[in-house]
Amino acid sequence: MKKIFIPLMTVAVVAALLLGCMPAAPPVTPPVTPPVEPPVTPPVTPPEVEPWKVGYFGSLTNDQGRVGWRMTKTIIEEWNEKGGLLGRPIEYVEADTHMDVAEGIRALEYLVETEHVDIISSSCLDDVSMGILPRIAEYKVPFIDTWTSAVWAIDAVREDYDNMKCYFMTCPDDYILAAGFIFFAEDVLHEQMGWDTTVTMVEDTAYGHGMAEFFREELPKAGIEILDEVFFDIETTDYTPIWSSIVAREPKPDFVYYVFSANPIPPISTYVENEYPIPVSGTCNEVARYEFWEDVGGLGEGLGTIWLVPCIGMELDPWTQEIWDRYKTVAGGRLLFPDFNAWDTYFGLAMAFESAEAVGGFEPLDAWVEEMEKHAISVWRQGGRESAGPDDEVWLHFEFYGLGEMDPITDHNPVHNWVYDPTGKEGYPGMPAYIQWQEGQPVVIYPPIYGTGEFRLPVWLQ
Repeated sequence: MKKIFIPLMTVAVVAALLLGCMPAAPPVTPPVTPPVEPPVTPPVTPPEVEPWKVGYFGSLTNDQGRVGWRMTKTIIEEWNEKGGLLGRPIEYVEADTHMDVAEGIRALEYLVETEHVDIISSSCLDDVSMGILPRIAEYKVPFIDTWTSAVWAIDAVREDYDNMKCYFMTCPDDYILAAGFIFFAEDVLHEQMGWDTTVTMVEDTAYGHGMAEFFREELPKAGIEILDEVFFDIETTDYTPIWSSIVAREPKPDFVYYVFSANPIPPISTYVENEYPIPVSGTCNEVARYEFWEDVGGLGEGLGTIWLVPCIGMELDPWTQEIWDRYKTVAGGRLLFPDFNAWDTYFGLAMAFESAEAVGGFEPLDAWVEEMEKHAISVWRQGGRESAGPDDEVWLHFEFYGLGEMDPITDHNPVHNWVYDPTGKEGYPGMPAYIQWQEGQPVVIYPPIYGTGEFRLPVWLQ
């Protein structure tokens, strides 16, 4: 055991001495940990502002419907450029009624139930509007009707105000349209031209029947007897038999009063092409358009229509001219001058948007309706929306009749319809203008406040 232990001890001592003679190992330095950067927080994106939705409801295949469509887009573009409504952008959506009641109901359901629109701008036939009135009462969505004139729609608001107060009509109803003609008929056709008898040639639509109903009672008061009423289907393709029968009847009327709205070119073109030996007057949408002269091959001499202002042949104030210029950039193609329902659309939506601004939106409905009923827009001849000075005058003024407020001319309460003045003296829109084509240009015949020409017969009757 000793022999083994000693050498082992010797090895241990030697190893210890050797280790002791070696230089000491340097101290271990812990690794340097880089500073921890704070987590990068992505920039906060402000939540997207929910837009207001304006739904266009009307015919997109018909000239009359498309002018309302264009002006709806025009005023939305204008408001979005100045920051939207209450700081929120306005979004446009549309639904085509195809001038059909069943399609109209589906279009309204789409706008309300799928798109959840805040307000509807409508430009469609009276028949379609009448067909959707029950759904309007159900949905209670603000509704600006810019083409319909059916007095029954206004009566529905009066008779069921709680459910229908969301509905505003910015086109004159049938009674006030007819009243405008009565003023013109008495002052020009009866007094100036000496005409005492007429045959009314009227389209078979709700609009046409509403006009005819008023004429039966009121034309005799203007000194003009109605010898006969002729109603025609708007899908008629050959109007020769209708015109020929009127001309051949006995006793022969002094003139024909026409009501052409939904499809007016065929009946008026037939009259021009055949040069029927009888004067005409009345209401025809196409006559109030700059395209009319070309549409009838330059044969529109002496043809005219009662029309809303602003209209062709009139000098516009600078503010209204600016709207027209903007509309032309949106429109393109035909109808470069806004038709009546285009202006109805502009001023109706302007009232609706301004009322929404005043009360914080379109809800609650009662607050918006109350503001609409007291809101007004005035347009000055020189300054537009603002008077240019003490010599300036209001030449257009827009406000609505309220529940129980009677129109002094028709003795009727057109609740939520514009206040009208067919004489043009008070500045309300009404039906003051009678436009007639002379030597390829439109002129305003009546009333004198807007007049730029005298009444003429068609060239083949002169």
